Amino acid sequence: NVINTSGTSNNYGIQLYTSVNDTIISNNSIFSGGSTSSNVGIRMITSSYRNNITHNRVLARGTANNYGTELATNIEFNIIEYNNFTTNGTGATNVGIYLISIAGGNNITSNVIATNGTSSNQGIILQIDVNTTTVERNNVTTTGSAGSNFGIYLVTRVNSNNLTNNVINTSGTTDNYGIQITTDSNDSIVLNNNITTGGTGATNIGVLITTRAYRNNATNNLITTRGTTNNYGMQLSTDANTNVVARNNITTTGTGANNFGVYLVTRSTSNNVTNNVINTSGTSNNYGIQLDTSVNDTTVLNNSIASGGSAGSNFGIYAIAQSFSNNITHNRILARGTSSSEGIRLQNNGDINNLEYNNITTNGSDANNYGVNVITSTLNNITRNVVFTNGTSSSIGIRVETDSNKTVLDDNNITTGGTGGSNFGIYLVTRATSNNITNNLINTSGTTNNYGINLETSANDTIVLNNSVFSGGSSINNYGISVLTSSFRNNLTQNRILSRGAFSNYGVSLTTGANNTIVDRNNISTNGTTVANLGIALVNSNGNITNNRIITNGSTDNHGIKLENITDGTVNIFDSNNITTNTAGSFAVRIQAAN
Repeated sequence: NVINTSGTSNNYGIQLYTSVNDTIISNNSIFSGGSTSSNVGIRMITSSYRNNITHNRVLARGTANNYGTELATNIEFNIIEYNNFTTNGTGATNVGIYLISIAGGNNITSNVIATNGTSSNQGIILQIDVNTTTVERNNVTTTGSAGSNFGIYLVTRVNSNNLTNNVINTSGTTDNYGIQITTDSNDSIVLNNNITTGGTGATNIGVLITTRAYRNNATNNLITTRGTTNNYGMQLSTDANTNVVARNNITTTGTGANNFGVYLVTRSTSNNVTNNVINTSGTSNNYGIQLDTSVNDTTVLNNSIASGGSAGSNFGIYAIAQSFSNNITHNRILARGTSSSEGIRLQNNGDINNLEYNNITTNGSDANNYGVNVITSTLNNITRNVVFTNGTSSSIGIRVETDSNKTVLDDNNITTGGTGGSNFGIYLVTRATSNNITNNLINTSGTTNNYGINLETSANDTIVLNNSVFSGGSSINNYGISVLTSSFRNNLTQNRILSRGAFSNYGVSLTTGANNTIVDRNNISTNGTTVANLGIALVNSNGNITNNRIITNGSTDNHGIKLENITDGTVNIFDSNNITTNTAGSFAVRIQAAN
């Protein structure tokens, strides 16, 4: 049949109304339009079962709220397959296929769907108690001259649906989504879909799972999002709990900043983000994975993440704002940009997280690129990671700062370098207390002022045990382990330290009130091409220096232990150290300007 309907509003090509069952609607050409809204190609309503809508060509058009096919109120076990639906409107909310209000067991398969209007145009909507629907192998294109256009939209108690093998393209200005699952919609599968979302503006999302949406599984999807700023490959928000995001290939790009691969926010807990390939790019502040605001008990496992931008501050994985007890393991992370790129950051009570077996690389054309950065967060475990950082200067392998306490840094392999100076392997600063630094292999290089381990500004009660530290530079002032600025009661024991450069290199340096420090059973070598290469230096500080093996080399003034500006009444203990100095004018122990 060829069917044309027209009028003002609410014009229908075909309508099955109230208990119409087992009907076949096949091979029809349907044109349903009106001068205003709510025109529908095929409409099925109220307790209609087992009908088959197949191989139809449907065009619905008007102003707004036009539908290719609408199924409403106790509609079950119907098949919609191999149809071509086009809905156009001069206004908003034009929809390809719309199922609403207690619909179950329906099958939407192999349809071609195109919707267009201003905003809020959707390919397929399942709304209010629409359950156990199969949505498979559909080709969905939604566009609009404005924003909020969705490919597939599940809303309000829409459970146990299967969205599989669909091709979805959405575009408009802002807030365009490939798939959205929201408001108590649980247990759906999103599998093997090819999703492209874009807009001329911001906030375009591949898959959004939000608002008490539980136990949904998004797996093996190919997701590409693009726009200006704030674009997301996948977002889980507002009590979206116990969901699986696995084996997806996600690419997010923007002409501006703040583009995210996977974004979990606002009490989205116990989710699993595993085996994904994630690429993000834009200008600055691009994130591979972000856990934001009470996102707890998340597994982030075995993901390959490349986060970059044409400017700075790009992050591989970022956990912030009371995000607790997350397990971040076996990920491969590359963060790159100009400056301030970071592999993993924990910030503002990002506590009790486990960072283990990650391979982290941060690169920048400028300074301040960090492998791991912990800010105002406690009781974190950072173990068995391989960390490589590079830039110009101030590259840091692991940084723990500002009241970040009781952190375990164990068995990490850290390499930091730069074309300039001030590169650090491990850096604890500003009331970072009671941390354990053990069994790490650390290599730092650059020009000047490179540090293997640095404890600074009230970094107290630290255990630094059994680390292998190699700190060097092409110029001066390279330090194996440095403790300074009122950092008390630190214990430096059984470390192997090699410090090297031109001159003024230090194995262990205690300065400016680094008091009550234990330096015991360390094996220390300092080498320089010229003068003043010291095994252990104490300046305005005190400690117990015992049982160390110290070798110094250079041209002259290379001392095993040097004390300087030691104030009256200060007690230092030197006992059972084995010191070798190999150059003229060098002393085992030199005391200078001390009372």
